[in-house]
Amino acid sequence: PSLASAAYHEHPEQEERLEVVSGTVLVRIDGKLHLHVPGDAVIIPPGKPHEVVNAGAEAAEVLWQFRPALRTDAYLAAAAGTERDAAGGLRRRLRRMALA
Repeated sequence: PSLASAAYHEHPEQEERLEVVSGTVLVRIDGKLHLHVPGDAVIIPPGKPHEVVNAGAEAAEVLWQFRPALRTDAYLAAAAGTERDAAGGLRRRLRRMALA
């Protein structure tokens, strides 16, 4: 809730598809803002800079797919620990992985 987000990034070799299950999600693709509600699906082509933000006061549930999968499982596992990395080193490694 309250603008929790996946920071502005891109996947050079992956298409990202998301479907909003509940809540309200704001998606910025190539600098353009799009508001999505339950039932909406979004496809983000490879190489397009984007950000996904929870734009509502309630939790948002989103189903994500990455095609091809590549190393997304390792990226997401590492991302789960970013809050514990006060120095920012893990965040930098994750950014490099996302851009690889």
